[in-house]
Amino acid sequence: MKKRKDREPEAKEPGLEKVSEDAALAKVKGELSETKDNWLRAVAELDNARKKWAKERQDLFSYAQVDLIRGIIPVLDHFEHAMQLLPDVRDEFEQGVEMIYKEISGALERYGLVRIDNLEDKDFDPFEQEAVSHEESEEVIENGIIEVLRPGYKFKNILIRPAMVKVSKGKVEQEKTGGKENG
Repeated sequence: MKKRKDREPEAKEPGLEKVSEDAALAKVKGELSETKDNWLRAVAELDNARKKWAKERQDLFSYAQVDLIRGIIPVLDHFEHAMQLLPDVRDEFEQGVEMIYKEISGALERYGLVRIDNLEDKDFDPFEQEAVSHEESEEVIENGIIEVLRPGYKFKNILIRPAMVKVSKGKVEQEKTGGKENG
C-alpha cells in the first residue's frame, strides 16, 4: 500500500472551531451546574435527615420518660394515701415518710410533671378530666366540677392520666307545684 504524502489536512472553517469550543464549554458548564444542584440537594437532604433523626430521638426519649412517669404515679398515689393517714403530730418516721414524698414529687415537678387537682368550681373539660359521677348541686353550676376524686397528671404537656371528678348537673329541679309530687 502506498501512502499518500500529498494529502493535506482538511481545512476547517475558522468559525467552526470556535462554535465547537463554545458548545463544549456550555456542555461542561451545564454539567457543572447540574452537579452543583445535585450536591446542594444532597446536602439539604442530609440536613433534613439529621433533623428528623434528632426529633425521632427526642420523641423516643420523651416516650420513655412518659412510661417511667406512668409507673411512678401509682407510687405517688400510695404516698398521698399514707400522708392522709398520718396524724397531725408526727414522729420522726412519719416525718421521714412526708419528706420522701415531698422530695419525689418535687423532683418530678422539676422535670415537667404537673398535677391536675385544683379543679373545684371550674368547668368540666373532657380532654383533661374523667367524669365518674354527676350530681345535682345548689352551689356548683351545671357542668362545673364538684370534687376531684383522683388527681390527674400532665408531663411536658402530655396528658398522662386524666383527673377523676364529680360533675354538677346543676340545681335541684323542683316541681312547679312548690316541690310537692303530684300523685
